[in-house]
Amino acid sequence: METKIMMNRRTTLVALGASVLARMAQAQSYPGRPIKLVVPTSAGGIADFIGRSAGEIMARSLGQPLVLENRPGGASTLAANLVAHAPPDGYTVLMSTEFNMATAALLRKDLSYDPRKDLAPVGVLARFPLGLIVNAKLPVRTVRELVAYLKARPGAVNYASAGAGTAYHLAAEMFMAQNDVQMVHVPYPGGSPMATSLVRRDTEVAFAALNTYLPHIRSGDLRVLAVANEKRIAALPDVPTFAEAGFPAFDAEMHVGLAVPSGVAPDVIQKLHAALSKVWADEALRTRMATSGVEVASQHTPQDYAERLAREGRRWQGLIAKNKLRME
Repeated sequence: METKIMMNRRTTLVALGASVLARMAQAQSYPGRPIKLVVPTSAGGIADFIGRSAGEIMARSLGQPLVLENRPGGASTLAANLVAHAPPDGYTVLMSTEFNMATAALLRKDLSYDPRKDLAPVGVLARFPLGLIVNAKLPVRTVRELVAYLKARPGAVNYASAGAGTAYHLAAEMFMAQNDVQMVHVPYPGGSPMATSLVRRDTEVAFAALNTYLPHIRSGDLRVLAVANEKRIAALPDVPTFAEAGFPAFDAEMHVGLAVPSGVAPDVIQKLHAALSKVWADEALRTRMATSGVEVASQHTPQDYAERLAREGRRWQGLIAKNKLRME
């Protein structure tokens, strides 16, 4: 009996050793073929543009192309689910968001992956500070004036979002909670239809990343009252931050990053991270992104990104629970 137990133990140890050796060999030869970058939005948008730009820079470092595959749907969870269940070999990489990595699990009971268990963070690609955007015909020019306007008309103003549970929706909910005002939520399937609704005045207010809205802002159809950032952004230098506008507690942004299936060898993650560092250091890309209201991220580790996602989850958990927010 003891002999049989010892043989089973030896078999297990041999199998574990073979697995470790296989992963080491995989890491040493990685990447040996093109890498798929799964983008959770349609082609042609800012996330797609960032993915293609970053992919070109990373490909030079890795010696293999990053091939984009657009998988929109589920407010970015469709793409996350695909990557979460892909082979953990480093050849399928997710363009991650704060939603598919942090808040989706708080908002959806039917989520088909566990972000904390099934996905491993690599790093943040870029940040999108959110702006408070209003139709230019709304008789307000500051955040304080908007709050006063809303207090005088509880529930009479519609605000747009890119869908229930998205960063745009949560930002509006936080703003209403902090200022004791009420607006009616009107969800749309993306930034472009949101912009159309604001210009037509079907909705009058939105919190959103600014890149899609800049042409309408510059034409005078829309107005930005403040940006949720520690400093003013290059694309709109005359627009104050929320802190400058007198609302320092308001803090909301979007981001896109990179993540891989859990189980990918640490050396493979490190190689992806090293290639991502080349993106952070590219001044030409930083300048190009700044004109669209997007900030390329700075140097940090995969652990830093994991901690950031944990903070995002904790930050929104109370608001989601209190307001009973759900995305079915």
